[in-house]
Amino acid sequence: MAQLLKNKSAFYWLLSCTVLLCSGILYSRALLSISSILIILPLLWQLKEYKIWLLASMLVIVPVLGSLIWTSNAELLWRSVEVKLPLLTIGLAFAAISLNKQELVQLIWVIHFFLLSAIVYTLIQYAADPVAINASYQFAKVMPVPMDSDHIRLSWWMVLSMLALLYAVNNTPKQQLYLAYGIVFIEVIFLHFLAAKTGLLA
Repeated sequence: MAQLLKNKSAFYWLLSCTVLLCSGILYSRALLSISSILIILPLLWQLKEYKIWLLASMLVIVPVLGSLIWTSNAELLWRSVEVKLPLLTIGLAFAAISLNKQELVQLIWVIHFFLLSAIVYTLIQYAADPVAINASYQFAKVMPVPMDSDHIRLSWWMVLSMLALLYAVNNTPKQQLYLAYGIVFIEVIFLHFLAAKTGLLA
């Protein structure tokens, strides 16, 4: 029973941090940095069990941080660390927590909720002044999207999330399956729209 409660607590922590991470990835770099640190905190209470993982991660981070001593552009280097750090901490967090299929599906639904919010944000931006956005395309300016207008990373994230969703909802109730198909359809249409307005082939 204690182990079950422990696993549930770890999952809810991971779920909460995933919400913060998705929010940070799309809308706030500060929130992304904070959630990247928070998501790994459960491992610190289990140092004996995961000390090899943590030491390995330190070996990856320390040389990068050490290069701050010699770089002339610390801001650029720190920004690079800020971008890459979530890849490391998220990987460690998911490796440390055993998820069943239902929990995995819940996490994927959370991710798609935020992706849909990104679609709404982009369409609102476009609807506010379509003439100006269409005109700016002639000057190599892309349509405004979340993630600091990084439409390439947003598109990749969306494509990978669609594949994950289609895989996760396999052998689930038809209602959930149809909902997944509907969301994937919306995201595919959005990617075509984004490609038309940015010259992107996702």
